[in-house]
Amino acid sequence: MSELVAGLSDEQFAGCGAAGAKGSIGAHVRHTLDHVSALVRVSEGLDYESRERGTDVERSVRMARGRIDELVAALLKLGDEDGSRPVRFAAAVDVDGPDVELESTLGRELVFVLGHTIHHNAFIASMARSMGVAVPERFGWAPSTIRAAERAACAR
Repeated sequence: MSELVAGLSDEQFAGCGAAGAKGSIGAHVRHTLDHVSALVRVSEGLDYESRERGTDVERSVRMARGRIDELVAALLKLGDEDGSRPVRFAAAVDVDGPDVELESTLGRELVFVLGHTIHHNAFIASMARSMGVAVPERFGWAPSTIRAAERAACAR
């Protein structure tokens, strides 16, 4: 993500995406980083719903790359923790209803955040390509998609 973001101007990063795209590349980056941030603060309680919209992280390439670097360092520290450690969180599943309290594990939530990030990276890749920006090969591809593509190539 940092590599792709580095190749953008602030205007490309914060501007409206391709026709039909929701939000800017910066908004998608900020959204994914909010999820990573929630995960690295898991000792304070896991809260994916608390997000800071409209920040400099979604308007400035420099700010976004700085935040990415901070969170990568925090994730590396988190990697030393026990993945089976239980974590609790609340999730909004209905606009009018109360949040649902759930229990998970740190490892499961790491997998969720990774998948969520890959999903948004696919949107980011599409938006960047529509602006004529070079996108790293397989950026936004899930590991299972890469495996399937490699198997298909070997079968030819």
